[in-house]
Amino acid sequence: MSTAVEILKSAGKEFSSDNGGRLAAALTYYTVFALVPLLLLMVAAAGFIFDDQVAVTQAVAEISQVAGNDLGQVLGNLLEAAREQREGALSIGLLLAAFSASTLFQQVQGVLNVLFDVPREKRRSGISGWIINRSIALVSAVGLAVVVLVPVVAVGAIGWLVSLVPTSLSWLVPIARIGIPLISFLLLSAVVGLTFQILTPVTIAWKPAIRGGIATAFVGLVAAFGVGIYLDRAGSTGTLGALGGVAIILFFFNLMWIVYILGGEVTKVYAEYLAEMEAIAAEDGPKDAVSRVSTATSRGFKDSGIRAVLIGLALGWFGRRR
Repeated sequence: MSTAVEILKSAGKEFSSDNGGRLAAALTYYTVFALVPLLLLMVAAAGFIFDDQVAVTQAVAEISQVAGNDLGQVLGNLLEAAREQREGALSIGLLLAAFSASTLFQQVQGVLNVLFDVPREKRRSGISGWIINRSIALVSAVGLAVVVLVPVVAVGAIGWLVSLVPTSLSWLVPIARIGIPLISFLLLSAVVGLTFQILTPVTIAWKPAIRGGIATAFVGLVAAFGVGIYLDRAGSTGTLGALGGVAIILFFFNLMWIVYILGGEVTKVYAEYLAEMEAIAAEDGPKDAVSRVSTATSRGFKDSGIRAVLIGLALGWFGRRR
């Protein structure tokens, strides 16, 4: 328990020294401009599986369940607009959307370089570095659009399975519905952990990356749920009108990026702690072996000396008898 507290304290200090609040605000700015291209990619990916309107409806329902009705309504309007744009969009439009959305992930790469103290000589630079960073960001944007579909597909699959359950087994329905938030949590944990692994040029062990992703996803979902409860009770969208939607988006994503950056700091501190423990164990191992050998050797010398004394006493005693 004390180790966890120390890790959290160190992560808080790192967050302050890295200006985590400013980094979160910068990522929120880029998120606002990348949101529509990301939604366009998600709707386009959904079109390959089932009807766009069904995907939008289920996505809004899931967002509303986690982050509240206000945010669900705002993002639902954006999703509907993205769906209408997709109907007349060509492949070149989707490529431009993916390129625009990748800008956000490129900025995330820069933030992670700061969080994980990546030396400048290890950071990708020049034309080749720009191409590599942009390619990774582009793949991340498209991958996120596909990953987000999994909970939506899970909703449809679980709903279909529930319809097949007989009335005698109706008690299984609530248990089956638990699988939806569980899948969302596991996917979010995997996405966060993979960003710590893939978007940084330094090697991070899988153990801290996975645990950091799980912790970040858990805190993020709890924070989103809390924001949803607050917004539902405050009713800020109706009070502020059109500005209410913008304020909700800014507030929500700024909070999520703060949680993400804190999760990155915790992951870095935890990785350093594990590396330090492994180094100490590696140093103590040979020392223990040497001490065991020296102890055994000294015991051997003592035992042989005792035997020599006993043999000498016996020979002397026999000599006197003769």
